Amino acid sequence: MILVTGATGFVGSHLCALLESSGRPYRALIRSRTKAAERGLPEERCFVGDLAGDLAGAVEGVDAVVHLAGLVRAVGSGPLFRTNGEATERLVATLARHAPQARLVHISSIAATAPSEDGALTLAPPSATSPVSDYGRSKKAAELAVTVGTSPWLVLRPAIVYGPWDTDVLVMFRMLAKGRLPIIGDARYSLVHVGDLSRAILAALDSHVVGRFIPIARKGPVTQRAWAAAIATALGKAKASTIGLPQIFGATGALFSEVWSRVSRRPAFLGWDKWREARAGSWVADTELARELLGFEAQTDHSTGFAETAAWYREHGWLD
Repeated sequence: MILVTGATGFVGSHLCALLESSGRPYRALIRSRTKAAERGLPEERCFVGDLAGDLAGAVEGVDAVVHLAGLVRAVGSGPLFRTNGEATERLVATLARHAPQARLVHISSIAATAPSEDGALTLAPPSATSPVSDYGRSKKAAELAVTVGTSPWLVLRPAIVYGPWDTDVLVMFRMLAKGRLPIIGDARYSLVHVGDLSRAILAALDSHVVGRFIPIARKGPVTQRAWAAAIATALGKAKASTIGLPQIFGATGALFSEVWSRVSRRPAFLGWDKWREARAGSWVADTELARELLGFEAQTDHSTGFAETAAWYREHGWLD
């Protein structure tokens, strides 16, 4: 039995669909049955619970756990460290008491490491990483919690994930569909389609690899302009409408977003914490370790992935 935390989230819902189609027994840890139904999770697979509560029932009888639950952005750093760091500590402690042999596949992020031009820094253990954002530091805290547990563990560090149900890269789609996309700097980014990430997680569950930190991405990073051009093509546009901006404009916008976030008590899409990541340079992931240890290579090229994502957004009215 595989326990999936964050099962109604962006990646979690895709992973559960893959587990369902492959006939693997799993238990989806959810907080809302309504949201679970919206995401297509069978009711009999669902276990209502919360990482802040008692998880003994959730881990009963499991032989593997995929830990996906977490926050990407929040108002202030406190919720990030509580949800990403402290909640992971509680999960690890619960496994030690009730399912010590269960394999733990923890889904982290390359944000837990540091910006990298060649991907080398994405391989570093958390003791040697220097995250530039509160989000990255909270994911590093989660990685450290995993490493001191008794469970056989493996940490996956995805690059930027996109695909149906994603609300982050959606912002780029909307900007390019309706106007211009601001481009700041010439950084390069590694990306991975959510379907590929889900397959990487299955490969991690099936492997005997333990105690490693493995980046997950499609081979070949993209510049911001190439990324925008690929999305524009997926939207049926002849070319991407972009505008280059100095960093001061990005910093000013992020600062205003952060102030409004604190006033409205709603997380900003590009607040100061995300600006720290954006201004830090390139975020390139090493892809060779996943191929070497897991036999995994991302198969979805970005043109295909963006076309699929654009079609899904349109079908669900997310580009309106």
